[in-house]
Amino acid sequence: GGVDSLPNVHMAVTALATAALRAHGGPEASIARAEAFMKDESNVAAVDRDEIVWAHAYRVLYFARTKDAAALAAVVPRLLALQEPDGIWAHEYANPFATAAALHALEAARAAGAEVPGAVLAAGAKALFASRDEHGVFAYRTPGRGGPVESGAGRMPYLEFALLPSGASTPDAVRGALATSFAHHERFEA
Repeated sequence: GGVDSLPNVHMAVTALATAALRAHGGPEASIARAEAFMKDESNVAAVDRDEIVWAHAYRVLYFARTKDAAALAAVVPRLLALQEPDGIWAHEYANPFATAAALHALEAARAAGAEVPGAVLAAGAKALFASRDEHGVFAYRTPGRGGPVESGAGRMPYLEFALLPSGASTPDAVRGALATSFAHHERFEA
């Protein structure tokens, strides 16, 4: 996304790293500093649309896990505002994987008590499902549908998982996507 998007990349990585620290008993002082950083909107490049979805989605996911209602109330609306009229979310371009990250984070936020309109989740799930073909392969970009399984196998489990709450997927479909991903793992390692 260019250097103007780096603050959003830093925010996203901070949220992911802080979640790992918290999950594994990391130093409380480091966690507290990271949480203060994540709550300070001046650390986000709000006008940059290239990577902002990750900054908001991963913060929402973190604050949902920590049940920080005030932080969720501040960040959830920012993530909601990024949804396109067709229900999709974008990172540089509209795509299923940004949509899945947003849906996953918003479902977690809703479970933690944040206000997330059901219509937003339904529109996102519908848009995500529309990018999936009959073999369970999701397009790389939207609009689009499916693609070569060996190219899409790495993202299939997460995208399928993001459809579970809407009822557009099943645990068996997630397991199948995971098996497909592992079947093509050598390609990812290369």
